[in-house]
Amino acid sequence: MRGIIKGLNEAWEWTFVLVFCVASANFRAWEETKIGCVKIDSQNGRVEWKHEPVEGDREKLIIIAETGVIGSPAA
Repeated sequence: MRGIIKGLNEAWEWTFVLVFCVASANFRAWEETKIGCVKIDSQNGRVEWKHEPVEGDREKLIIIAETGVIGSPAA
């Protein structure tokens, strides 16, 4: 996530980003105290905060949508 955040900060003025991935890796210590990060499992709808800033202190939000493996439908 550190690389994604760095790239976003260098390229854009952003407050919200949606990241699609098959699965997210384990998170190390979260360094961005004003950036919230929430993970949504699109297979079962579970939502998990990876980092939730202090109420009223969030400046940016990253939503990770875990898709699982997407393949062709069965014939």
